[in-house]
Amino acid sequence: MEPAPESVEDVIARAKRELQRMIDTNPDIMLLVDSSGTVLRTNRALLDAIGTKDYADAVGQRADRLLACAEADLLPRLRGAETGPRTFEVDAGMRDGAGHALRLTMIGAGADTWVLMVRDVTGEKSAAAKLEKSHKREAVQALAGALMHHANQALTVIMVTASLLRMELEKGVVDQEKLKAAMRSIVDNATRVSVLIQRAESQTDYVTEPYLEGLDILNLEP
Repeated sequence: MEPAPESVEDVIARAKRELQRMIDTNPDIMLLVDSSGTVLRTNRALLDAIGTKDYADAVGQRADRLLACAEADLLPRLRGAETGPRTFEVDAGMRDGAGHALRLTMIGAGADTWVLMVRDVTGEKSAAAKLEKSHKREAVQALAGALMHHANQALTVIMVTASLLRMELEKGVVDQEKLKAAMRSIVDNATRVSVLIQRAESQTDYVTEPYLEGLDILNLEP
């Protein structure tokens, strides 16, 4: 004998039970909120985040206040989540008063209710920021090393040539050909430094070359 088909009420009740089970077992903060942002149901993760053991301290409260984030970060986005999941990040204070970065995902659950999933991504963003800072420091070191290596050679030639030229002038003996050669050398090497700086400014591909042990420098060759 085939089982009787489920009624609409049975299907809705089963869906609610499944939703409640998902909320209860999710390791991240998970809320069921209404159109005013009021919490209808939550899980233990939120209680741990706000420092309470009583669900009554969370249910019936505004989600934006519990998460210590701006009202404008939550309420205007609820309607947009009716047509599909919406994910965004907000800054929050939470119970410790320290700044937290929360990644929120809103999903319309029908009947003016929304599921709100919250993940604290403070650690992830901090690690990403440190990695980016490290990469920037490496890039600056590579650029500085390249300029010191390539430009110092040209600058040394300029300084030596100018010093020798000054010594000749102080003696009162000026060889026109030597003077012309010295001026050409100074101009050529100054131009070389200028070209190196232009290449460094317009660099689009981060290519390095070995320089000293443990140090790579930016390749500024054309």
